[in-house]
Amino acid sequence: MFLYQIHIKSLKQSTFLKRSIGMSVLYILIANLLYAQNADTAKGLDEVVVTAQYQPQSLRKSVYKMQVIDQKKIQARAATNVQQILSGELGIRFSNDMALGTADINLMGISGKSIKVLMDGVPVLDRGEMRESLNQINAAQIERIEIIEGPMSTMYGSDAAAGVINIITKKPKSESFQLNAQVLEETAGKEYNAFTNKGLHTQQLSASWAKGNWNAMLGMLHYDFGGYGADSIGRNHSWKPKEQWIPSLSLGYRKEHWNLAYRNDYLLETIYAKGAINTDIYKATTQTFTTNKIAQQLQFNYNWNPKWSWNSSLSYTDYKRYTKTELIDYNTRTKELTQGEGQQDTAKFKALNFRGSLLYVLSTKLSLQPGIEYSLDAANGARIKGHPVIHNYAAFLSLEYKPTDKINIRPGFRVNKNSLYEAPPVLPSLNTLYRINNNISVRLSYAQGFRAPGLRELYFTFQDANHNLNGNPNLKAEYSHSFNGSFAYRKPVNEKSEYSTEVAYFYNTFRDLITLAPDPNDSRRYIYFNIAKNRTTGISLANKYITRNIEWRIGGLLLGQYNLLLNEEDIKDPNMAKMSWSPEFNVEMMYQILCTKTKINLFYKFTGRRETYAATTSPSGEVIAQLTSRQAYCIADLNVQQQLTNMIGLTAGVRNLLNVNNLLDSGAGSGSVHGGGSNLIPFSYGRSFFLSLNFNFNNQLNK
Repeated sequence: MFLYQIHIKSLKQSTFLKRSIGMSVLYILIANLLYAQNADTAKGLDEVVVTAQYQPQSLRKSVYKMQVIDQKKIQARAATNVQQILSGELGIRFSNDMALGTADINLMGISGKSIKVLMDGVPVLDRGEMRESLNQINAAQIERIEIIEGPMSTMYGSDAAAGVINIITKKPKSESFQLNAQVLEETAGKEYNAFTNKGLHTQQLSASWAKGNWNAMLGMLHYDFGGYGADSIGRNHSWKPKEQWIPSLSLGYRKEHWNLAYRNDYLLETIYAKGAINTDIYKATTQTFTTNKIAQQLQFNYNWNPKWSWNSSLSYTDYKRYTKTELIDYNTRTKELTQGEGQQDTAKFKALNFRGSLLYVLSTKLSLQPGIEYSLDAANGARIKGHPVIHNYAAFLSLEYKPTDKINIRPGFRVNKNSLYEAPPVLPSLNTLYRINNNISVRLSYAQGFRAPGLRELYFTFQDANHNLNGNPNLKAEYSHSFNGSFAYRKPVNEKSEYSTEVAYFYNTFRDLITLAPDPNDSRRYIYFNIAKNRTTGISLANKYITRNIEWRIGGLLLGQYNLLLNEEDIKDPNMAKMSWSPEFNVEMMYQILCTKTKINLFYKFTGRRETYAATTSPSGEVIAQLTSRQAYCIADLNVQQQLTNMIGLTAGVRNLLNVNNLLDSGAGSGSVHGGGSNLIPFSYGRSFFLSLNFNFNNQLNK
């Protein structure tokens, strides 16, 4: 009740909000520590992580502050895509582009273009600065998701200035054969037709096998979204219809000292944008966006002995996106291709990445990890100037020094050479961990990050009724400095129970941040500039309590953002030089009734009002900064999972229980690059209900 009252009053008074959150954070922390001190000491529950680690190890021994979304939570979310898995996490927000039918992620106030997305440690290719690939992955094949907040450019290079999201896929279990299938039907708001057209319809099938040294996995996902918000004749959807086919294949071979793994992921995605009918001439346009992507990766690891080991990966992605625009004449019932700019287009993107690192354990106190990385990015198409190719060469070195069992110090640096832009000569980082005892740890870190301008930001041109943006080949790379600190406390209660709490603080500064702004010579035309200055800071609190039949997670975040588009001497409004603050709060409950094999899962998140500055033009044509704000909102998901037999389970639930549809955003009007003139931005198609039937078969093979 106390936290609820704070939440309600915070919507009215921002000053009281910050004080109340600070007091509640302190109150929860003290109460939880007192409780944990009275608990009996026992063996705890450890999560094993692999992202940026020398070797797989427990989360509490990692020098990085990491967030892990494990398999239990993924199953509890009953998600069909990664966006549904991540949307309830603190510091994560999504934005939707209705014209393109895509979504982008925001982490701790930083947009998705500065977030590195990995699959099993290998970079995932996006055709632009948006991280739309997060919704082009089969969620049923995800084992867990590891998130590192803060610059990871020393380890992973460009695009990791804000953090890393590593999606770890499921691996075949030793000496077994498994078969999994799922059919999920979901409404889109109040719209639904069984198994086709309106609503969401998902079917997935996967099989895995492991015997001796060999293992293999096959998977297929079919996702069909019929769109939402169409007119009376089924056109002009506010949410575009989308269909995806995602087959995948993985093969692995393991010997005593080495292992080899190959993975192939294919995507066929079609998005339909059906325009409204012009009743004067009874004609309408239909745009079809088709994505065809093949992503291949090969991983090879070799362990000579306990002191020497080699890890390497090679990936190649071929990405094609086709745009087809047809004019439909309802009088003559004929179709013809339109001739407007960009209405018939094929954009091709190719990416090659090689990464290799050598681990040398000199002693129990000192380890070295040198590595090299090469990447190639190429693009061509009617809306891309020329046939640009970017080569990037990098070498990195990190060492781990443990003077005692309680202290871990990991410095590192990276050098880059790029074929198109001036890369930073050296990127340093320093991460430290001090384990006061087995249950209390303190982490402090500093890292410098950078993000190279992408091919689309350099060379892409896109003009239609909703967009008018242009690349800028003179862009410079972004630079950032980041400081992070955290205090973590955990207390095993018994073999099945554990309590933990973590308080964290971060501070980031960005220079030459790349952003879209109106062209001074044409206010209707947007172009990429290095004009923005940005700072983000925040404090967070995360609490977790796990027992045999229930798991509670309660957390809060106060995020501050300083987003200045003009030089300090040009500021006329003193409020523009202030930090804007936005709170977040979430509660998660996963409860299991052991006797009936029933699980009840509840996820709630409050996201506060956020202010920022957007570039726009004054009546005189001058580029100015405009204060914009996006309203606060709450989301909640609830589902019940019932195991019917050892192999068959049923899940029923509701997403967006509070029925949030559109959000008021003062910067989403006519001054936006997307145009449209409305101050409402789409968040969701409202409350939806779903039913899922799951089949799992597991057969242990004789050894």
